[in-house]
Amino acid sequence: LVKTQKAAGSSWVGLSVIHLGDRDVPNALVFIDKYTQIPRFLKPIADFIDGIPEICADERIDAYVKDQFGSQRNLKMAVLADYFKHGF
Repeated sequence: LVKTQKAAGSSWVGLSVIHLGDRDVPNALVFIDKYTQIPRFLKPIADFIDGIPEICADERIDAYVKDQFGSQRNLKMAVLADYFKHGF
């Protein structure tokens, strides 16, 4: 379990106990895989959203963002809306 926690690359959320034989979890590996996938696909989106102010420090990129989206906040909302609309 420790090896998997380190490989996940983020802090472990949830129990450190694997319930073998649980009717909702066919086996321990499925359980671990299921919950370590979440940070893998959300982290790039969160990193991009968090990095928008830094990216927009470049005047040309900031002008583009304002021209296309109106503001940095609107860009964030567009990215998140698109993800939640199509990501699931």
